[in-house]
Amino acid sequence: RVDRRQRQMCIRDRFLPCHIGRSSKINGVCALLRWEHPSSGTVLPSVFINLLCSSGLIIGVGEWLFDMALNQLREWLNDRHINARQQLFIPICEEQLNHKDFIKMLTRKLAIYRINAEKIVLQVSEELATHNLKNLKKLNNHIPGICLAVELGDFTQSYSSLTYLKEIDVDYIFLDSHFVQSSYLDLRESSIAKIIIDIAHNMGVEVMATGIHSQIQAEKMQSLGCDGLQGDYFSAPLYADLWPKYMHKGSR
Repeated sequence: RVDRRQRQMCIRDRFLPCHIGRSSKINGVCALLRWEHPSSGTVLPSVFINLLCSSGLIIGVGEWLFDMALNQLREWLNDRHINARQQLFIPICEEQLNHKDFIKMLTRKLAIYRINAEKIVLQVSEELATHNLKNLKKLNNHIPGICLAVELGDFTQSYSSLTYLKEIDVDYIFLDSHFVQSSYLDLRESSIAKIIIDIAHNMGVEVMATGIHSQIQAEKMQSLGCDGLQGDYFSAPLYADLWPKYMHKGSR
């Protein structure tokens, strides 16, 4: 068991900018977890998040992330390092959403840091959205204005029906790096991505393409109609103290 100081030393928060699809302007920022291992360096979430979930530690670590992210957002708002149109995206997992105190915890954090619910976008996987409609509806009812982003995974491996768009209020669909890569390489899969984007737009949902690593990929996803882009092509995840300079550079 580690104390709070030790936990803060090994788990760090970073922030990944989100860019408007057809410009360099920034429309938001994602709060990310990174594990700084003393000998292995940065460990990505794909390695340790499942361990946190299976052990139950994700509840405490997730609350810590909300504290860090919302506190940072409040500082940026006070110092005018984030503007009215920009939102903070925070990923959550099924264990967090279904925890009995999640809504109470989130309501309390928003009040403590004086953050309007509309500034926060909770980012969930499509599997979570599909199998937890009841709790997502409950979240919408108890925290009016809170936004939701659903991340679609590799559609070559699974089928996406998008039926949950009829049941819950979704503000964003995220197309992950599998979408970006396959849409760029395969005409048929590019057509499928275009259909999904058009369906989302017809339902008033914005589409964000993630995992953009090159100008060619960025231009491809722009041509398909993506509203936002995110990835190393624009910026690697930033520590909080680097955000103000990046934000003001992108807003010129």
